[in-house]
Amino acid sequence: MTIVATTSCAGTDDESDGHPTGANDASDGAVLEASDDSTFRDGSADSESLDGATQAAEWYPVAAGNDARLGLSSVWGSGKNDVWVVGASGSVLHWDGSTWRSTHLDTDQSLNVIGGSSPADVWIGSTADRIYHATGFANGKVQGALATPIIDVSTGLSLLSVWAASSNDVWFGGQPNGTTSLWATSTAEGESGWRPMTPTPENGFSGPTITGLWGNGTGGVWCVGAKPYPGPASYAAYSDGVIADSGLPTWLELDTQSKSPLNAIWAANATDVWSVGDYGVIRRFRGVPTPGTAWEIVASPTKQHLHGIWGSSSSDIWAVGDGGTFLHYDGTEWHSVPAVLPSGTVPNLFGIWGADASDIWAIGDGVVMHHERSATAGAPGGGT
Repeated sequence: MTIVATTSCAGTDDESDGHPTGANDASDGAVLEASDDSTFRDGSADSESLDGATQAAEWYPVAAGNDARLGLSSVWGSGKNDVWVVGASGSVLHWDGSTWRSTHLDTDQSLNVIGGSSPADVWIGSTADRIYHATGFANGKVQGALATPIIDVSTGLSLLSVWAASSNDVWFGGQPNGTTSLWATSTAEGESGWRPMTPTPENGFSGPTITGLWGNGTGGVWCVGAKPYPGPASYAAYSDGVIADSGLPTWLELDTQSKSPLNAIWAANATDVWSVGDYGVIRRFRGVPTPGTAWEIVASPTKQHLHGIWGSSSSDIWAVGDGGTFLHYDGTEWHSVPAVLPSGTVPNLFGIWGADASDIWAIGDGVVMHHERSATAGAPGGGT
């Protein structure tokens, strides 16, 4: 069993020094070998059975029945008894509150993102021509079928983000198809399928790659990602839902104060939005977006690429990334948090989601991790 605790090296200049160490390289922090060989947990093990070093950790790997050789890319749930994970070669994992089950969809393609609005409204994205709409999970299988494709011919364009308020209000973002990289379900009378919603690209030729989406359910939508070369790579924009004469939403691009791509977004509410990205970048936007406003630079304790963010409140936020990185924000600052990882591995982590503050899941390179508050760790981040 390996315990990883990344060291704190907070800074605000995200591009000035350092590079991500990547998987199987924990040079950013301390690695301790614990004496307990029972690496995997069921999410509810008694902390008294663990030695002192292991009790200091707050994250543990869970035996989920998945093939550890296949990467896992995204996690989402409608509640603590309905958690979904997707990944390489059409792999799907489902947690019903007591048991993980592993299955595959009818594809060898990677399933990149998953999101939804209820147990019966789950959306899985692979490429622009392969989208699944699941209506539940039963008898060890995904219930549902292929949805109408965004593009009805194979393009190889990956879908990298999804957000859904209902089955009639679903957004996908990903790699650009020319100027278009963001789509939403069409609500126009007589129409079905998807309509482009992408902000107008600066160079008129290629849209941004959209890697993160968040909506407030009342029309407001945030998207983050990367601009096409040349120029600064970071991208973030907001739409209040107002439709312009072009038939597209009105978008306001906001200064991220970063050149690094942003990879994920989460919001505590409509006026408190967070995003994380490459080289440990953390950004926060507070208030109502207006022309000329910018994201705040937030000190980060890592230079690793960060890929996922989720929180239960504005003072309880988690981020995950390369090199087994777990970060926690306590309302004041971000800290690195120790984690027990499968023996001999330091996986990159790509997604995080929680049912509440004490029931949180993270996934990555063939691993499913669960957050547990031990008696010694106390509140989240207390072990650092």
